[in-house]
Amino acid sequence: MPNKCFLAISIALCSMVFTMPILAQQNDLVEGRIAGADAARAQTNTQLWFFAGFCLGGIIPVAVAYLHEPYPPSTELLGKSPEYVAGYTEAYAKVAKSIQLKSTLTGAVGCVVSVAAIYVLLIAMVI
Repeated sequence: MPNKCFLAISIALCSMVFTMPILAQQNDLVEGRIAGADAARAQTNTQLWFFAGFCLGGIIPVAVAYLHEPYPPSTELLGKSPEYVAGYTEAYAKVAKSIQLKSTLTGAVGCVVSVAAIYVLLIAMVI
C-alpha cells in the first residue's frame, strides 16, 4: 500500500514540475494582455480621432483610422518577458485601433448629421 501512495505522490509532483513553466508563461501572456488593453484605453486620444472624423468627414479619416497601426511605448516593456511583451503589444494594438475607429466613425456620423441639418435649415429658410 505505501508503494502505491508513494507512486501517486511522485506522479503528481512530476506533473506539476513539468506543467508549471507552461502555466507561468500563460500567466505572463494574460498579464501582458490586460496591461496592454488598459494602457491603450488610457493613451488613445479619442478627441483627436473624433475631430478628425468630424472636421474631415467622409470615408478618408475612417480609412486612416482603420489602416493606422498603433504601437505601444517601448519604455513600458523594458525588462519584461517575451510572452508579456507579445500579449501587451497585441492587446494594445487591438484595443487602440478599435477606439480610434469608433471615435472617427462617431465624428464622421456627427459631420453627416450636422451637414444634413444645415441643408434642412437652409431649405426651410428659402421656402
